[in-house]
Amino acid sequence: MRMNFSWEYALPTNFAPFLILISSAAYIQTSHVVFIILSFVGVLFFLYSLQDALLYQANFPSQARNYHPKPNSPHEVVNFGPRQRLNGILLKCESGNCPTIVFCHGNAGNCSNRGQIAEVMRSLLKVNIFVFDYSGYGASRGRPSERNLYADSQNAIDFITSRSDLRGDVILFGRSLGGAVVIELATRPENEHIKAVIVENTFTSVPLIGMSVFPFLAPVIKLLPNFAVKNKFLSIEKIDKITIPTLLISGRDDDLVPPQMMDQLFSLCKAPKKKYVKLRGNHNTTWTTAGYFDQLKLFIKTLHLETVKPCSLD
Repeated sequence: MRMNFSWEYALPTNFAPFLILISSAAYIQTSHVVFIILSFVGVLFFLYSLQDALLYQANFPSQARNYHPKPNSPHEVVNFGPRQRLNGILLKCESGNCPTIVFCHGNAGNCSNRGQIAEVMRSLLKVNIFVFDYSGYGASRGRPSERNLYADSQNAIDFITSRSDLRGDVILFGRSLGGAVVIELATRPENEHIKAVIVENTFTSVPLIGMSVFPFLAPVIKLLPNFAVKNKFLSIEKIDKITIPTLLISGRDDDLVPPQMMDQLFSLCKAPKKKYVKLRGNHNTTWTTAGYFDQLKLFIKTLHLETVKPCSLD
């Protein structure tokens, strides 16, 4: 997860700038207090919109919206969702009779940036991997928002389950911001067919991670009413509703999300089968630490995917 200011989503799509400009000009001409109030409302709308610029880092690393290197191993680039506006990469085992991991990535970069880990997962875990981009990320059209990220990820699940060549169970994998997304999706009745959830280095909520990353703003964030926070991702209020096997992975050297947040999520999780793995590694490198894929293999093995046939690679 990356928390910097992204100019790509700095300008709001609403009327705020026009309201500020027109109201200020009107006040200069008339000195009427109502125009000061309207200008203040415009500023509040503008600041509300700027929250997207802090959270969604679709253009980091540089040119992530335009540069999409593909995996070296066999893969399929797909468009899916409403009007085929979403983009993803499917790395499939030859037979398709394997579990499919739907990979929800973090708040920066694109699905191509996850090509290396997708290839390693496919090879070591013998699973299909579907990694995709949210609205406004990579080659996907649209604009990111909490609502859109949930909808995009649901479309990814629906796309995978609609494929007749992918006959195994579906596992949700979410890293960082993607972890908050899969926690939401795992609580939905329409996803009762999901076999398991894997969450790595995610946070309890956006307001709480905001106070951690920007401690000087903590007093202000605490005072904000619920409606003033545009992106909430309240995993802390949802994880106790997950009823399927859940694996949480925490990099104890995480330099962005305090590991204590993962500790708290695990303690609140009431899944009948849950496991917590603590490894070395920071926010983005936990997957490279010793034992990471062994733990994934062990967890998937405990799911007893009896209907899944052995899968070979292309």
